[in-house]
Amino acid sequence: DWLRTLQFEYSHNKIDHVMDNYSYRATPSKYSVSNPARTTQSAKLFAELSLGNHETTVGIDWLDDRHKLRVSRMKPNLAEAANYHKMPYQANQKFKNWGLFIEDEWFLNDSQKLAMGYRHDRYDAKYNPNFDKGKDVDPQFHSKRYSRDSAFIRYEHRLGDWLLHAGYGMAQRAPDFWERSKDNGERLKKETN
Repeated sequence: DWLRTLQFEYSHNKIDHVMDNYSYRATPSKYSVSNPARTTQSAKLFAELSLGNHETTVGIDWLDDRHKLRVSRMKPNLAEAANYHKMPYQANQKFKNWGLFIEDEWFLNDSQKLAMGYRHDRYDAKYNPNFDKGKDVDPQFHSKRYSRDSAFIRYEHRLGDWLLHAGYGMAQRAPDFWERSKDNGERLKKETN
């Protein structure tokens, strides 16, 4: 009875969209189309445990996030710009993440509870050095690993219909695709909130 749940989840998603400078704007002097695509796979394995007066969740998760792009820039007419779909995609950035997590609710008595959790992530971000932003990035930044830690603790006390709580939390995150695509984005460090 101590093992309440053992669960595995997997997802696979694809996004493919088109952005241009003419569909919803005045006719430009030069036509441009950008067709980014993204494939994301993720998996999570976790267990929910009942250990005396503790309810605990422990698990691991994984993410593979790949971005690619095809562009038709500054073409003199719409017909040339619209040929973007005949161009091959080129990979521009990819990300991998492994995470470990644990969360515990400790029921001190009928009216008091202490909740706490911890998460560690290893996040790898890579540019394609032969395409798009990767061509302009100093080679030392083509591949970067971010180690991230997050944690919280919260005390809860129930008084009749009222729930009083006090807690503290800290989270870290790495720059995402769009942040890394900006000028000097490769130099961004993880944030702590």
